[in-house]
Amino acid sequence: MKPTRDETWTEPEYTLPSLEEHQGWLLLKVKVQPGASRERFAGLHGDALKIAVTAPPERGKANAQVQSLLARALGIRGSQVQLHSGEKSRDKRFRLDGLTLEEARARLAKLLSAAS
Repeated sequence: MKPTRDETWTEPEYTLPSLEEHQGWLLLKVKVQPGASRERFAGLHGDALKIAVTAPPERGKANAQVQSLLARALGIRGSQVQLHSGEKSRDKRFRLDGLTLEEARARLAKLLSAAS
């Protein structure tokens, strides 16, 4: 919807990245910055968790590093984090197994507060 002359549209402020709950698993929206000087959680980019990784964006290296970093940070096994979509894009979605929506939100909140 286009704002009227007297209104201005503002981007909503997100405090947590987008998490979608499915049957027994979650889908996390991620924005990846490959080839960074160091790996880190860089806060939010819109409604996506921004992650900087040192690996280059070639042959799945950056995807593998993001997968490993997410698993360690969320306290789950690497096999419980799978790339769902966005293999060759900076905008990705990762499938998370072994966490409830509430557990994931709490762990991401803690992660983001430590990153800021």
